[in-house]
Amino acid sequence: MFIMYFKTAKQAFANVARAIASFEPVIIGTQDVMETKSYFCGDDQIQIVKLNYHSSWMRDVGPTFVISQPEFGSALHAISWQFNGWGQKYHDNHADNAVAEQVSALCGAELIAKDFVLEGGSIHVDGDGTVLTTEECLLHPNRNSNLCKLDIEKRLCKSLGADKVIWLPRGLAADDDTNGHVDNICCFSRPGEVILSWCDDPNDEQYHICREAFHVLSTSVDAKERRFSIIKLPIPSPMSYTKDDLEDLIDIGTDFTFMFFTDMHLRIDFRE
Repeated sequence: MFIMYFKTAKQAFANVARAIASFEPVIIGTQDVMETKSYFCGDDQIQIVKLNYHSSWMRDVGPTFVISQPEFGSALHAISWQFNGWGQKYHDNHADNAVAEQVSALCGAELIAKDFVLEGGSIHVDGDGTVLTTEECLLHPNRNSNLCKLDIEKRLCKSLGADKVIWLPRGLAADDDTNGHVDNICCFSRPGEVILSWCDDPNDEQYHICREAFHVLSTSVDAKERRFSIIKLPIPSPMSYTKDDLEDLIDIGTDFTFMFFTDMHLRIDFRE
């Protein structure tokens, strides 16, 4: 039964790729080109290429793209950060550290290697000089223990062409895999405007985390001295499963299953 759901999930991702391809080019990196192509029969809008990787969460293991200033010819660059398995939780990182180079070649971007541990989901930028991140993640000793907060700010601003870093205290609860990535709790919808995950239940562990973030955002200004317009996005309630419900799914043991059920941060409550 769960294998059937797994195939359905793959088809859903294929449908998302098709929808995106109607607006912009799509390149899909995969370890099994022939199997992936079977989901896109007769569709020549999507390019499918062989990609060597261990973890399938591209935002975290892939490069961060930046565009140099006009005086340098507005060239596209791909920053290759150091990936250490989300704070050394998963140790097979050799293939993942080579993903940025592969992707930059596919996109015709100049590769810039950085001696700095960072996953893409730990930062968010507005494209106008401001960076969002969390203290829980980037100040965690399992990433850049030799750097202080000011050092990290300087490196982020220099690498990303930014002028200001805004630090939220924590990411969402139960985000132990990433140590509180900012992409789960807050993101820019445009310069001067953020979308903030929100919870109104004082008995929920997310309640105080959201309010901490709201306090920081409502008392801060961005790099252009703008006050933030804050859009509150309600967090879904926890989903409940019995242990029997998940037994077969866990036995599948694929990277896709792992990413779908942990990096999406579904809060699972077990029912007897």
